[in-house]
Amino acid sequence: MANEDCMFMEVGEVAERLDLSRNRVYEMVRTNEIPHQKFGRYVRFRWSSIERWLDEREKIPAPSNSNSLGGPATLDRMGG
Repeated sequence: MANEDCMFMEVGEVAERLDLSRNRVYEMVRTNEIPHQKFGRYVRFRWSSIERWLDEREKIPAPSNSNSLGGPATLDRMGG
């Protein structure tokens, strides 16, 4: 894109760039999970806002339900 800071993107473009379905992007809009703007019934996105949002999400620590090796916490196979 020539000037992504000023250019608005449509749902399909955002879905493609994030490797998500259009339905998932619409769900994220409905629940305000993703930065967007509405113009009447149209939903638009600024890629610069999406990139900032992705950077912020990347900094959030993962839930602490994993073992010391970084994998999911599991019970010992011998019953406990």
